[in-house]
Amino acid sequence: LVLSLVRSRSPMLSRRATQWINATAALVAVAASTGAAATFGAAPARARPASELPSPASIEPSELPGGGRALADATGTLIPLAPRHRIASSSLLADPLLLALTAPTDIVAFSARAPLARDAYRYAGKPSLDATRRVEHLIELQPDLVLVNSLGEHAWIEQLRSVGLVVFDLGSMWGVETFLKNVMQIGWLLGRPDAARELAAHFRERLAAIARHVPPSARKSALYLGVHGKDLFGGTRG
Repeated sequence: LVLSLVRSRSPMLSRRATQWINATAALVAVAASTGAAATFGAAPARARPASELPSPASIEPSELPGGGRALADATGTLIPLAPRHRIASSSLLADPLLLALTAPTDIVAFSARAPLARDAYRYAGKPSLDATRRVEHLIELQPDLVLVNSLGEHAWIEQLRSVGLVVFDLGSMWGVETFLKNVMQIGWLLGRPDAARELAAHFRERLAAIARHVPPSARKSALYLGVHGKDLFGGTRG
């Protein structure tokens, strides 16, 4: 699945996009198990087939009373849409998305997991950080946007905002459905919604095509096991 989800078919879906989609395909599985672990192992409702997932185009910003537009994050906070040139990621899913949708010079840091990724060389030359720790390090970087996944805990996000940081919470990670939403959210925040829409739509189409020839009755069930620190968690749907 990881190696065959995408093939280039336009300048936008270039080798850079292929690297992005390969990395995020693997991370989606990790994200699903992380989200399950955050809710004491409870599995969400049965996953919808990729062909039934909401369109990436459904993510749209809101008009602000005084002019301009803003995007609501998982906490309901409206983040104004503005040029961002010092972006810090504390999200393992945001890391490859930033590389796909913005210039490397606009990224000041990647998540703490970036050096552990199978394609860690792509994140070389940038600091890695955990926004829940060493807040002073994050402040020193002077980011104009910080991307995080809260996994249901928002207190530390409010602490970051209290020191003047602009933080967008991408919310809990439950796999493909939330991933497609995050792609469009990041695309809007970076001023590249069309590029994000193309990447998300192509990912969705390729994912749906993987088992299109296999009838539902013949499809195998699966369990993903992930190691998080010293703990072993299972991520499953259904």
